[in-house]
Amino acid sequence: MTKKNRRNFSPAFIVNIILWLVLFFVIFQTSPDKSSLLTFGGLRFTVHENILLFFLTLTLALTLTLALLFANTRRGFFISLFIDSALILCLFKEGSLLNIALIGAFFLVIESYFSFHKGNKISR
Repeated sequence: MTKKNRRNFSPAFIVNIILWLVLFFVIFQTSPDKSSLLTFGGLRFTVHENILLFFLTLTLALTLTLALLFANTRRGFFISLFIDSALILCLFKEGSLLNIALIGAFFLVIESYFSFHKGNKISR
């Protein structure tokens, strides 16, 4: 009799709900105007912590959601990074159709590379 590989999706679903709740908390309870000044040597950078926190929680929540939908963690992660990259480009007002198409082509090439080389390993 063949042993079935069963996965329990309840813990992943619960973590996913928690991540989406944290994302909604970040959206509704924090101000994107809060910033701090970082200095490295003579260089000074203004960092918006709440925007970084938003993109971090969005990436985690989207990755887990898409991984559950596609039943593939790698594809969920790549699509999540594509969406985040498009949103970051729109944040910097560089989100033209050409830039988004180039990012999409980049992630499509990476996904095809990993899916092609996954089963074609040479044994020595």
